[in-house]
Amino acid sequence: MGLTAGASAPEHLVQEVVLYLKQLGAEQVTALDGVAEDVSFPMPKGLSDPYPEIQIPVHSTDS
Repeated sequence: MGLTAGASAPEHLVQEVVLYLKQLGAEQVTALDGVAEDVSFPMPKGLSDPYPEIQIPVHSTDS
C-alpha cells in the first residue's frame, strides 16, 4: 500500500494514519524522499483581500 501526503499535511496526522495501518496489520513502513519543489501560486484575487474597504493596521513583530 502507498501513502502520500502533501506539504500542507500535518506530520502528526500522517503518523496517525501510519499507526492505524500498523494496527490493521501493516508490518513495514518505508519512507521515501519526495521530489523537491519550489513552486508557489498567488492567492486568487477574490480571496486575497475579501474586504478591501476595511483597513487593518499591520504591526511588525521585528524589532
